[in-house]
Amino acid sequence: MMKMSNISPDYYSKSNMQLSAFIRQNGLDFATGNAIKYIIRHKAKNGKQDILKAMWYLSDILEEDYGSELAKSIKQQVTAMEDTEATKGDGSHRSKTIEEIVRGETSS
Repeated sequence: MMKMSNISPDYYSKSNMQLSAFIRQNGLDFATGNAIKYIIRHKAKNGKQDILKAMWYLSDILEEDYGSELAKSIKQQVTAMEDTEATKGDGSHRSKTIEEIVRGETSS
């Protein structure tokens, strides 16, 4: 199989439809699109860390769209778990944490 560009990495190529096209065609908001993105790619990219990011975005939807007070607590717990996952390993390369993504930081 040919390697796809960084614009459309291999871990998104298993679907018949481009993820970005699916998100746009269905009018999904940022949090929903990101939750779907992390769920789709978790096995091929960052595993547990991507699932935790998806959980954070799903909790954000609960908090913002449905006023769930419990969601704020869930987001804090998921962030703590995700931060722990991001700092494991040899430290040579890691994914951005949820907080880095939310703050818009561009480097790890």
